[in-house]
Amino acid sequence: MAILLCLAEAGLICFLLSRGKRTKLAQASMIRELALERVLSAISTTLADCPAENIDLELERGLNLIREAEAADRVCWYAIPKGGTMVERIKSAHRSDVVAGPAQFEPEDVPWIAERLSRLEPVAISDIDDFSSEADRDHQFIDQLGVKSFAFIPSSTGAATKGLLIVVHLSRKRDWPDSVISKLRVMGNLFGSALLRKSAEDAGQASEQRFQAIFEQASLGIALEDLDGRILLANPALCAMMGYEQEEIQKMSCEQFSGAEDSMEDFTLFQKLREGTIGSYQIEKRYVNSNGAEIWGNLHVSKLQVQPGEGSHVIAMIEDITERKAANTRLKNVQLELQSLTARLIQAQEEERQRISSELHDDFGQRLPLLIFALERLKNSLPAMAPDRLELSRLQDQVKGIAIDIHELSHELHSSKLQYLGLKPAVTELCQKMSEQHSIEVNLELNGNVPLHPDVQLCLYRIVQEALNNVVKHSGGDRVTVSLIGDKFLTRLKIRDNGVGFDTSSTKTGLGLASMRERLRIVRGELSVDSVRGNGTEITAEVPLSENAVARDSSGDLSTQSYSHYRN
Repeated sequence: MAILLCLAEAGLICFLLSRGKRTKLAQASMIRELALERVLSAISTTLADCPAENIDLELERGLNLIREAEAADRVCWYAIPKGGTMVERIKSAHRSDVVAGPAQFEPEDVPWIAERLSRLEPVAISDIDDFSSEADRDHQFIDQLGVKSFAFIPSSTGAATKGLLIVVHLSRKRDWPDSVISKLRVMGNLFGSALLRKSAEDAGQASEQRFQAIFEQASLGIALEDLDGRILLANPALCAMMGYEQEEIQKMSCEQFSGAEDSMEDFTLFQKLREGTIGSYQIEKRYVNSNGAEIWGNLHVSKLQVQPGEGSHVIAMIEDITERKAANTRLKNVQLELQSLTARLIQAQEEERQRISSELHDDFGQRLPLLIFALERLKNSLPAMAPDRLELSRLQDQVKGIAIDIHELSHELHSSKLQYLGLKPAVTELCQKMSEQHSIEVNLELNGNVPLHPDVQLCLYRIVQEALNNVVKHSGGDRVTVSLIGDKFLTRLKIRDNGVGFDTSSTKTGLGLASMRERLRIVRGELSVDSVRGNGTEITAEVPLSENAVARDSSGDLSTQSYSHYRN
């Protein structure tokens, strides 16, 4: 009986001791969780109202509070930039300035831990000897650091910044219940949110500083205006451009230094911008600076996007293009002078052609027949069997050939048919001679009966002449179609051959095509060339018929539905 009583007393004592231990553990756990609750409350309250410039300091204080509440040896926070998996992020993580943490490690050193962290799973080890057999490499690495117990707690705010909160005990075991892990994860998320806010505010401040630097240093004139056109802010470039001090120009509106010639266009576009029918516009306009000098500006105006409830503003950027405008004006004047010179040269060339043609016709054209007649008389004065008669006959034939060549050259230099009968007879004769002399089939199609100005007739005649000469010299074709069609609005000339063609993309062009283009430019016409190697060439000349291009003389009429076909 005594033995039973002793056993009962011993069992009661063990029960009481066990119950006391469990009570102490429960009390310790409750104290631990209350301490973490107080830390969590303090961190959330502090970080909620913390200015961005103090966030790093408050994070350090928060980590110190966690270290004290957990009686830990080291507490670290790693901010991990966005990009790749968690394992990859750990490689590029940078430590915040906090209480000293564990030595730097790479994912390859702790592959078992890194793989779980990549899935945002916490890793908490109460005792280093409790590592899974799958984590031998992790065990060895952590053991070398002298760590007894630790918790790696990944956190995520769902934004660009991820984080890793690490709590380390070097000399004692530590349990990591789910309630503790949960609170530590919330703290980690608070750290991540605070860093994200700091990053956003830093980026905004940096952006504002960049804009300010651009605004101050830009070579373009920049002004911030309200919707009434009043200048709220102007940069130094605009002040220098318009000749006003900063204080002066900010009391003005853009209308006060706008040129009167372009104000209406600018005003109309600005009203559309105010109404929201357009978001921006760009024009070139004139301004008048404080000295009364005219300035040309390339103006870009845009309506700024603002938050709801904020007033709307307009940003205007002005590029000083005065020198460019002056250079363009000088260039245009030079081009006009060159065009005028070219026109005078072509006119002088035609006059010289006509003069030489007249000389050949009136002088040599008359003298050579007399020479032929004199040779004939001399030949007839000799005896019938005289040996010199044969030589005189040969000389007489040579002179006749020279006379024919001079006659042809005279007509090539200046067509009397074009001058007196008009374009149709002149082109008809030209095509017929080309067919007879070079054994080329020429199809001629003439449609329309609009009278053409003599300058237009001469231009089109020279183009036909040059194109046919190109067929003979370069094309190697044996068939050409010449089509001339006109109405009261447009005259179109087309010359197509079946020759070898050429590459139109080549930058090298012959003088013949250049001459055609220049002649057409003088009468406001255009030239296009379509050619493919091995598939012939088609030249198209188009001349619009304004009142100045139509002559009252009907000698240049294009006959309706006329068709000619020449073949030697």
